[in-house]
Amino acid sequence: MSGRGKDLSRRSRGGFFQAYNIPGNRAVQALLASKEGSLWMAYGMGGEGVTRLTTEGLTEHYTVLDGLGHNEVHALMEDGEGHIWAGTSAGVARFDGQNWTALKGMSEMEVHALFMARDGAIWMRTADGSAVRYWNDRKGPRTYLTNPQVQVPASGNVNVDWEGRDRWLAGADALEFSWRLDGSAWGPYTEQIRTSLFSLPDGTHTFEIRARDADQADFGTRQAAGNGQ
Repeated sequence: MSGRGKDLSRRSRGGFFQAYNIPGNRAVQALLASKEGSLWMAYGMGGEGVTRLTTEGLTEHYTVLDGLGHNEVHALMEDGEGHIWAGTSAGVARFDGQNWTALKGMSEMEVHALFMARDGAIWMRTADGSAVRYWNDRKGPRTYLTNPQVQVPASGNVNVDWEGRDRWLAGADALEFSWRLDGSAWGPYTEQIRTSLFSLPDGTHTFEIRARDADQADFGTRQAAGNGQ
């Protein structure tokens, strides 16, 4: 596989090169073949984001609308857990298999190269030639319900408030939270610290909340409550 500018070619088993039609005005800046078989293409100048060619032949395209910190992507890397990392003109973003998330506190950095060391640390080369080391301690922030509900009113309506604490972050505003009710799918991570639940049916209900820090490490808590009927 080779790429240069707006051209991308693949050499077949017969020794012939086949051109891939890159749509629009996208210029390939970096290529990455992931362990699960996808081919990733990053587009630098011009700001066109990232394209993924899956093993099923599907094409998926990602931009800042999908969570990238910037549409100019200069470098791609895969870590030991299969996550895809993108070095952009506004920091670094990570793809967990479903969503891109831009790491907080790095938006001022223009990252042009990524490398994972044996100890798990990620080294970055910035546009000004600086080397930056990033290491995830894998210690997620703790979450706490600030108004735990033992019993839900007969109306079935209740407000739930929470907070998170991280040993490396001074303010809760640096954290993001996700919650779910009764084992349903987790909601998206947001900075929201309160939600209202309405018309809960009779029975016991379990509310779960988890927090995520800048390293994308998370930790959750849960609370069971029954309504008053």
